[in-house]
Amino acid sequence: MEPAQIEVSAYEDQDFITFNISAYASENLTANLTGLPNKVYPLGCADNGTITLNLTTSEQNITMEVNISAFSVGIHYIQIYLESNGSILDTSLLVLTIKEVGKVTLPPSISVTVEQGGTTSISVSATSTWSEYVELFKASSFPDWVQFPNTTLAPYESRPVTFTFTALNKEPGPWSSKVYIGAITEGDHYEEIEINVTMMVNASSSPSPTPPSDTSQEEPKLTVHIHVVKQENLEPIPNAYLIIDNSQPGRTNEEGTATFSLKKGLHNIRIAKTGYYEVTSSFNLQEEDQHVTFYMSTQNESQDQYEQAPSEVPLAKIFLSKTKVEVEIEVDEEDTRRILVVPNDGVCELETIAESDDPIWIIASNPMPSKLASPEYSKYGAEYGIIEVKIIALEVEPGTYSKTFYVLGSATHNASFTVVVKVKPKGSNSSSSNPYAYDVGEPVAVVKLSSRVSIEPGFHNVVEHEIITVDVPNHPNLIIATTGQIAPHSSPVALGPRKIMEFMINGDCTLTIKWRETSYNLQTGQLEIRNSTAYQGFGTYQFKVSREVQKRAKWKIKVKFEKAVYYAGEIISFKAVNKTGTLELDWNGEMKLIPVGSQEAQESNITLPIPIPRLEPIEVDFDNDGEATKQILVAGVYKVVPPTGIPFESSFPMITVLPRVLDPYEIDYKVHLDEKT
Repeated sequence: MEPAQIEVSAYEDQDFITFNISAYASENLTANLTGLPNKVYPLGCADNGTITLNLTTSEQNITMEVNISAFSVGIHYIQIYLESNGSILDTSLLVLTIKEVGKVTLPPSISVTVEQGGTTSISVSATSTWSEYVELFKASSFPDWVQFPNTTLAPYESRPVTFTFTALNKEPGPWSSKVYIGAITEGDHYEEIEINVTMMVNASSSPSPTPPSDTSQEEPKLTVHIHVVKQENLEPIPNAYLIIDNSQPGRTNEEGTATFSLKKGLHNIRIAKTGYYEVTSSFNLQEEDQHVTFYMSTQNESQDQYEQAPSEVPLAKIFLSKTKVEVEIEVDEEDTRRILVVPNDGVCELETIAESDDPIWIIASNPMPSKLASPEYSKYGAEYGIIEVKIIALEVEPGTYSKTFYVLGSATHNASFTVVVKVKPKGSNSSSSNPYAYDVGEPVAVVKLSSRVSIEPGFHNVVEHEIITVDVPNHPNLIIATTGQIAPHSSPVALGPRKIMEFMINGDCTLTIKWRETSYNLQTGQLEIRNSTAYQGFGTYQFKVSREVQKRAKWKIKVKFEKAVYYAGEIISFKAVNKTGTLELDWNGEMKLIPVGSQEAQESNITLPIPIPRLEPIEVDFDNDGEATKQILVAGVYKVVPPTGIPFESSFPMITVLPRVLDPYEIDYKVHLDEKT
């Protein structure tokens, strides 16, 4: 057996972990492999004890499972035996280290008072009982009026951390929500801390001007015309749902235009429409009858990864996991639900169409992806799609509403689903529906690489820092266990009956998905619990990083810039060094430069050099020497965003790229046109 010694570590709160060994023989024979029954055993064996192998001269890989709950904190030594006909052929020694779980403590609630349009920072105590470094970061994108900077806690450290509350474009009154702070250790243990946050926004108390009669004059409002068009052909989009400053809803007319009367200044806007990606942006209103255009992209994603199905391939029928979605929410609340679409006996390309536009605040996406195929035609499409249903009950009267959507493009006639929304008065304290109340049927797990290719349990070669997406049932019977260099890449997202999780692979590792089953044994009269991998997509995924040398350094990424201000077109050099700032890293990771919009600039007291257009994030890829270069062609202010789950800091939190302006006397362009031109 190989290897002769295996070293594995886990935290005491983990359920199960796995590791791999291999066995072979000089000649064909049958042998039994035994660990420690019900504690360390071959995965999938009937009695959690011994498995029989038919060995040959070729290596045979065996996945072993460790029941962590059967061990106490400390170091344990377990022998794994390979025997045949009563004789021990070989052994492997498992050195199992069970680590004690620490905790990060933050206040359960934070309340502040902020003047309208102002910003307030408050320091609270963060205490770590971990024996290793812990990185804290804001794990939720909402609420957007609470900011928390990435913070590193040393072992057993207690120190103040800062939360910043911003009341920009917030109406006076209480604003309450929950913020989730992620805590990830050097050993990749991840937890989330829930904090109830309340911001009381007081009306602006600016001093009264002279004469006193001026105080009664309200700031005049300006008319703005919002145009919504398709990204690909600039055609107007009618009946799109708009929300200004989270308080004023509206819709576009047949020409794709909506008109509002607003105060002068910066305003936030959200635009949603069935079959299109939601747009979140801002605009600066400065003059009467100002026109602003926003672009929406359709959700028919690129299907380049799939071959074109020949004409003889049949049109698939489809199955919807739900034909009726029932939701209870309060006025001014939002909710999102998901419907699974599964093809059968063929290939299809689908779209979602609403029976009517009203209510416009109930929105459904196209199936994502839209091209689907049953397993026997998998090269022509995805094995399932997801329809996302969004409910935005802003300024909606209490009552019951419904909207029917049709899924077109398959051989199933009248494939449709209806969304029924019961809107309750604000403050009625209606309890949210139980996420486990969905009938998930037989559980299915889907694991995809960053290339969006679905994979099955088994061995897979991947690149370092590969991001995998795990789509599993949102159910308490689900068990996910990991070993090796794998860490959560983002916070889990629970969407109705499903849960989406992302992991980053930093080295060789495994990910095991199991389903806890309960059955009654008539012979013993006992309730038996078994962890099964018999369902589709369930089992152990073993990832091997394709590189010659694997290193797992205990470092903190620190990115150094030469300066904070650059000109458009200038080459910017980045260098990643370790936390002492002295050594280059053997790290080929990625960070992003996110364009800072006008609203964020105003919140952060940043003066933008020019009006900022709508820009896409810029990815910066580091090579194995911890170095990177990037040429930024568009002027603006860019915020440094680190890789999720890696301790990170930057010499400048933001960099400014100024437009390069030439003296007109230095420009001497001569354009020569021939006859054809």
